[in-house]
Amino acid sequence: MRFLKNAQAGTCEYEPQVPRAIVPKTRNIRTESLAEAAQLINEAERPMIFAGGGAIASNCSENLLAFAEMIG
Repeated sequence: MRFLKNAQAGTCEYEPQVPRAIVPKTRNIRTESLAEAAQLINEAERPMIFAGGGAIASNCSENLLAFAEMIG
């Protein structure tokens, strides 16, 4: 990305906020969906995990790290 120099040197005020808890939409994961996701991850040349604040808010950072190390 490119940012103008005045944007890089600028300042702003903000109030840090704690992310809201994530409420799962469903507790049921279809076996077929899970198997398809696993196959796609296993076949990926360079798998990437895109995780946001929800990983921290749901307290799964350690699990996410273990998964990342497992898939390489």
